[in-house]
Amino acid sequence: FLCRNDRVVKIGDFGVSKDTRGTRAMAKTSVGTPLYLSPEIVNGRTYDTKTDIWSLGCVLYELLTLRPPFVGSNIGTLVRRIASGHYRALPIHVRRTSCGQMVGKLLSLNPRMRPSASSILSESFVRNALQALMLEHHDEEEKRDEKTRSPIRYQIQRRRKIKSTFPPPPP
Repeated sequence: FLCRNDRVVKIGDFGVSKDTRGTRAMAKTSVGTPLYLSPEIVNGRTYDTKTDIWSLGCVLYELLTLRPPFVGSNIGTLVRRIASGHYRALPIHVRRTSCGQMVGKLLSLNPRMRPSASSILSESFVRNALQALMLEHHDEEEKRDEKTRSPIRYQIQRRRKIKSTFPPPPP
């Protein structure tokens, strides 16, 4: 989904999910967007949260190249390509970036070799991008608030801000 004058992208999936948090449970159902299915799902094996990490890798690959990493003219061909784990290499200028290197980790055939969500979030390039988005969002919220405030309320808040920047007068 594109929002705010095509500057913010929100990723959503209206498929079915299974919550296995707080358990050691492994799911064994086959649902989801076929292009983003993990090898463990297409091979009929049990899976856990690392299957979502694979899907994130597929989405990130597609954002970087504007095409999905695994395609096929039919579901059988698609499944074979996913199971093999072979996808077209990222362009060299993308492959050398932190984001491009992350794709390789996310699309590891072995689920245990894929990073956890928390380790992805701890990467400096991810933290920096999230911080920039949060600052931008905060600035947009303040601008929107200023437009919707009543003139009197705005003046009162403005005076309070100005007052708080100066030290109190001596007694």
